[in-house]
Amino acid sequence: MISRVAPADLLFQRLGRLWRHRDTIRSAAARAEIWILSPNLQDALEKPYQAFGASAYVYSPYILCRTIEVFKDRSGLNIPSDIPVMIESALGERNETGLFSVRKNELENGDKCHHRIGIRELINRASLQVENPEFSNIDDSAAQTRYSDMPTVDVLLVKEVEPVKQCSSTILYTLDGEKIKFPWKYDSQTPREWCKTASETRNCTVKLPLSQAQELKIPSEIAKKLGFGNFIYLAADDKAGGLYLALCQKTGTVTTGLKTCLKHDTIYSSKIGWYRCKESNAK
Repeated sequence: MISRVAPADLLFQRLGRLWRHRDTIRSAAARAEIWILSPNLQDALEKPYQAFGASAYVYSPYILCRTIEVFKDRSGLNIPSDIPVMIESALGERNETGLFSVRKNELENGDKCHHRIGIRELINRASLQVENPEFSNIDDSAAQTRYSDMPTVDVLLVKEVEPVKQCSSTILYTLDGEKIKFPWKYDSQTPREWCKTASETRNCTVKLPLSQAQELKIPSEIAKKLGFGNFIYLAADDKAGGLYLALCQKTGTVTTGLKTCLKHDTIYSSKIGWYRCKESNAK
């Protein structure tokens, strides 16, 4: 098995799939062996976003550095006896100094340069939401996973959005060649029909980091006029939530829902997914 470095408990989870059953028929040359691709610990501590690449945006650099520290001198593992000891060493609370202290501070208090929210702020938000759920305006799309504190949003990715004035409705042309049609007024469909519309539209979304999706957000007034507010939560334009819309051309090139130029040449591939290939000349 070959794996990029990840938090210790996730590495052990992957190891559990490596040699799960003793009676599995294997080649005589097969070995219960994992190769972990990771940078040098010092390089990772000094410049984590260069050293870890995309992984630094998925997992906390502090947790990754702690994991490297635990695994780097190991040539073998005894499963399951090594698991609790190594996980505690990699994830347990401890006082830090030097660069480890810097990386830990970013995890706890956030990193504005890389659009990361700290654990303390996430805890404060969660406490406010529990205490005053009726006043919460935090959309579900802003929910964080255990090791990734990067806010994400769902982007509606379709070929075309066609407003039809004659019948006061909107038609979405999906990448699969299907059509999703819905009226502008809520009373024109039953709740069951709106649930179907929401489900079909949900299947046309991709999840992106909020920092990459900002220029794809459609003003709430326009989204409401087109009927999206009947089944999508449309927060104020300066709040989390709302409609993020991208149009995918036949070539794979992506434009915003308003057909304005993106800051980057953006491509969507059904095999690779969403990616930016280079800087564009758009201003």
